[in-house]
Amino acid sequence: LKHKRSREALELELKHAPEAIGRAAAARELGKEGSPQATAALRDALLGDAFWGVQADAAAALGEIRSDAAREALALGLKAAHPKTRRAVVRALGQYRGVEQAADALIGVLERGDASYFVEAEAALALGKTRDPRAFDWLARVMERPSYLDVIRAHALGGMAETRDPRAIDFARDWCAYGKPPRARVAAIGTL
Repeated sequence: LKHKRSREALELELKHAPEAIGRAAAARELGKEGSPQATAALRDALLGDAFWGVQADAAAALGEIRSDAAREALALGLKAAHPKTRRAVVRALGQYRGVEQAADALIGVLERGDASYFVEAEAALALGKTRDPRAFDWLARVMERPSYLDVIRAHALGGMAETRDPRAIDFARDWCAYGKPPRARVAAIGTL
């Protein structure tokens, strides 16, 4: 069931709905709206909602908007307390292909690290999606980080594929070799 609601109604629901599912649905709808007012409401939800799921949906919606104001709101969201929110924020920053500021934010996450392996892994994949010229070198550096189930390596290899850099072919070929960690080998095959 779909029904058209005004931006004002969606903003009210995002701010005041008692159930998180209603607030999350309003965030997704506001992402399609894309106006400066919708961006401001999503920013407030990303930074202030009590539930990480609503924060994550607000981050995804901001990634769909792809404006400078939305990108700035996402940069603020990198300081969120919940790792699943930060993961959604870095995933959304990957939507900004060719935007140097988004790549800078993602490189910052990889440079300083994160308490969650999954946030770092998602940042590596998102950096590849930006197709920034620095991405391949950063992803090659990230490959040395050990993580639970090699999630960082796997996502870094996926990010290399997203860069469309020809160096990824030889790099992935090396990681397919017998003796490399099995999950990294599977990701390298996917990269090829």
